[in-house]
Amino acid sequence: MILKLTNAVPSHRNKIVLINSDFVVNVIENTVTREDQTIEIVTSIFCPPHGSWEVTETPEQIYAMLTGSSKKAVENLLTESSTDKKPRKKA
Repeated sequence: MILKLTNAVPSHRNKIVLINSDFVVNVIENTVTREDQTIEIVTSIFCPPHGSWEVTETPEQIYAMLTGSSKKAVENLLTESSTDKKPRKKA
């Protein structure tokens, strides 16, 4: 599947980035400080050995694209899992 995302790097801001989802290793949200000292929250996508990209979409939005879920369903799933305080069973 090809992910259609929006570049967050200032020199290429708002340009489309197409990424083959088969190469995606991880998707994380992080804070970056630009050369002009502005601070932004972006999502970094790591696709070795090709590199990494900063995009404007959130990890939740990217997860919804990958799974075919709605963004709301993904947010509900993440909220439920983060509030689940049940202890894990021992193996």
